[in-house]
Amino acid sequence: MKKLTAFIYLACLPFFFSSAYGQNKEGQIVYTETIKFDIDLPEAAKAYADLIPKEQKSKNILFFDEADSIYKPYEGGDDEVIERGEAGGMMTMVIQRPEYQVYKEMNKEMMLTKQEFMGRAFLIDSPFENHNWKISGESKKILDYNCIKATLQDTSKTVVAWFTPQIPVSNGPGSYHKLPGMILELDINEGKRTLLAEKVTLTPNEKGTITKPKKGKKVSRAEYEKIVEEKTKEMEEQMGGSGSFQIQIRN
Repeated sequence: MKKLTAFIYLACLPFFFSSAYGQNKEGQIVYTETIKFDIDLPEAAKAYADLIPKEQKSKNILFFDEADSIYKPYEGGDDEVIERGEAGGMMTMVIQRPEYQVYKEMNKEMMLTKQEFMGRAFLIDSPFENHNWKISGESKKILDYNCIKATLQDTSKTVVAWFTPQIPVSNGPGSYHKLPGMILELDINEGKRTLLAEKVTLTPNEKGTITKPKKGKKVSRAEYEKIVEEKTKEMEEQMGGSGSFQIQIRN
């Protein structure tokens, strides 16, 4: 009789863990994003180097379930404008954080990105990127979750992710996903941009929380990149010698 009892107990363990993990497939995660500035100032502007912040922090939130997700700003914030005038003229520095949302349809592996650029909103429809992750044996805890390290291969960026199988949804902030668990931390280009989960809430989302962004001009990824390149060049030409410049944060 004792042997039979022990067998039933052990057989039920996998069901217990599977059931617990199954409840962790819907919720909200708040991430803190830190971007470090690496700016090569023109000679005329180097006197103002002390005005430029070394980094900028913001918060974003991921609403998710097994079928889809939306990643968007958690806290609103106006552009930061720094002005300084001297006898030689006026210097204006604008640190601009454009609106950025990423909607994902997990089953279709499609992504709709709402990206603001120079006051215009664009909707970029694209398939999931073919992320080639290499999972290592390293692990650590983030909040109360056991996380495993993975490195993105075959890309110009250096991307390190920490994901947890305790939230068994292959998703993460922004355009990152395709790991066997939720990404709770990202390090892009050796700390130049980092995202870290500061709060995880595993509760059902209210109806209508996860919806596609609607307002914006529909373009392909290639079309959007061309617009950015052309407008950036145009802006640089207009601002050349004007004593002002802009810093634009692009996702």
